[in-house]
Amino acid sequence: MTRHRVRRLLAALAVAFGAALVPAAAASAHAELISTEPAENAVVTTAPAALRLTFTEPVETALGGVRLFDAKGNAVAVGQARHPDGRSDQVEVSTPGLTTGTYVVSWRVTSADSHPIQGSFLFSVGQRTEVTAQGVEALARTQGSAVVGGLLGASRFVVFAGFLALAGGLAYVTIFARAAPGTSSVIVTGALALAFGSFAAIVLQGGYANGTSLGGALKPGVWADTVHTEFGRQALLRIAIATVGAALGLVLSRADRVWWQAVALATGPLAALTIAYAGHGHTGRWATVGVVADVVHLVALAWWLGGLAVLAVSALRSGDGREAVRRFSPFAFGCVAAAIASGAVQSWRQLGSRDALATPYGRLLLVKLAAVVALVFAASVSRRALHRWTADLRTPVLLRRAVFGELAFGLVVLGVTAGLVSTPPGRDALARPFAVTLVSPQGARAEIGLEPAKAGPVIVHVYVTPPGGSLQQAAEARMTMSLPAKGVSDLAIPLALAGNNHFASTGARLPFAGRWEATVQVRFGDFDSYTFTTPIDIR
Repeated sequence: MTRHRVRRLLAALAVAFGAALVPAAAASAHAELISTEPAENAVVTTAPAALRLTFTEPVETALGGVRLFDAKGNAVAVGQARHPDGRSDQVEVSTPGLTTGTYVVSWRVTSADSHPIQGSFLFSVGQRTEVTAQGVEALARTQGSAVVGGLLGASRFVVFAGFLALAGGLAYVTIFARAAPGTSSVIVTGALALAFGSFAAIVLQGGYANGTSLGGALKPGVWADTVHTEFGRQALLRIAIATVGAALGLVLSRADRVWWQAVALATGPLAALTIAYAGHGHTGRWATVGVVADVVHLVALAWWLGGLAVLAVSALRSGDGREAVRRFSPFAFGCVAAAIASGAVQSWRQLGSRDALATPYGRLLLVKLAAVVALVFAASVSRRALHRWTADLRTPVLLRRAVFGELAFGLVVLGVTAGLVSTPPGRDALARPFAVTLVSPQGARAEIGLEPAKAGPVIVHVYVTPPGGSLQQAAEARMTMSLPAKGVSDLAIPLALAGNNHFASTGARLPFAGRWEATVQVRFGDFDSYTFTTPIDIR
């Protein structure tokens, strides 16, 4: 790339990223629980025939589901999770004849973007009964395995890398240099990586979605459940596309027909569609725009970086292929521009405001932006090395090194992209209020909620339950918040009684963003006091 082109690309990056931060209307790509039947902490006079949960958007129940435990932590058999009356935003399970006492409901479902959400709540039939330590443990059984989540992220990286090699290699061979030496190895390796990564994702997604350990994820029955989800169906399609791509890669020397070229070029967009429909691309506001932007972004990166991989193993190995390399350079520049533009569109959809940069998704996006800037500079070095190579007949050692450097930065971009796919979009994290359930060693329970979880005025709700889940009313609740980084210590949050063991504050104000520590002290009667502490990230 020329310096002028580099400046234009960097300017485009700055403008596009700035446009992505223009405030936009909030929209959600992650489902949230709206209500439950019976209601949380309710005491019902008649045992319910079913449990029903209602969410803000459709959810999948092929993985996860709803579990019921009695006050002692013993599992209570319930029916298969289903969508009542065809409503995909509701989940219902039938229950047997429940006896008098308190029950723990633990639920875990999957959002449309393949990310699991989970939670738990209590309700009682007839009267509250004491919840034992085993029953309290049931409240935490919705959490997933960090090992499974990490391996799933690694499988996504393999999927992206395989996709780039396969789609980019086929495009390079079709457009620039059919049957180039060494190209088949790039294409077939990419196809195998794409198929393997997709199969591994099917295996791991089941454990990730239903919150089991790695051993649980490896059970074939869990795989069977996964293939019935949107994520599983798209992964199977991707494996089929990878198989076709591998076959094409093996017949390159005889691939001189128009139909072959059309299939080869279509491989990239088709595989990209399966990736878009298995993640954030088709969820949230303007889903069609998101899918198109995802496909353009992925295909542009594949045709650019995958083409570079072919250059590294074929045209640059012996110094041949100057004409193909010369033609590929402006083509790559167009792919870079398309990747930047489509990436800006997706950033705009997933962020929506500058405040979202403080979320994990926003921070990862900044890392990706830095990697893309480094990638553009690496591409400019390759461009200058190309000019030197075309001026003499020596083996392009400098160009080869520059291309490998460009590929290295491309792998960094892929790694960050895999992390972004695994992270809830910034606008969702920003719009979501803070909520946590805490249990003291003695069995007392406190539910703390803040809305919104950002600097400025906030509404605070605290629901408390004494050990054993009795109906005893709390005599007093106090709350303080501290932010040592800003020198704020024990900022009092005035709580007023708002219902049965429900305390609220509508006049609180948090002056700074940061990681605060909240402390809630609850007193039942004259002597029984319990203290709960939790960190709260305020944006």
